[in-house]
Amino acid sequence: MLPSRGTAEYNPATGEFTVSVENVMSWTLRSDGKFTAAADALPLGDAANLVSGNLNTVGEGGFGAAMSYSDVLLGALTEPGTDASEFSIEYVTGYGQPIQRGTVTVIPEPGTVVMLISGLLGLLLLRRRFAKR
Repeated sequence: MLPSRGTAEYNPATGEFTVSVENVMSWTLRSDGKFTAAADALPLGDAANLVSGNLNTVGEGGFGAAMSYSDVLLGALTEPGTDASEFSIEYVTGYGQPIQRGTVTVIPEPGTVVMLISGLLGLLLLRRRFAKR
């Protein structure tokens, strides 16, 4: 059996999702009614394979050949700033197989990264200052 995975990245600044799957038959990105975009706007495969139910799920399904693709930008599916804990990704590796849960990773906002780097540089400068004494 080939290794399989399903992951998603969420950018809270834009509300965009990026999905990567490997050796799965179907996958679903789930929310609690937080999606605001229609599934037919997604840039994946055959539009007939895309599923969406009352803004709770978006995904691609079918039990043909296993799907594998990396970093497919789904676009803005939700309002910017929506809490990341509202989302999950699930995938199935084959007919009759159990549902697996993947990870939804939050992409940090650029301001957060700048603040982290500034803080680390400040600590480094303080350490050097007190080390000279």
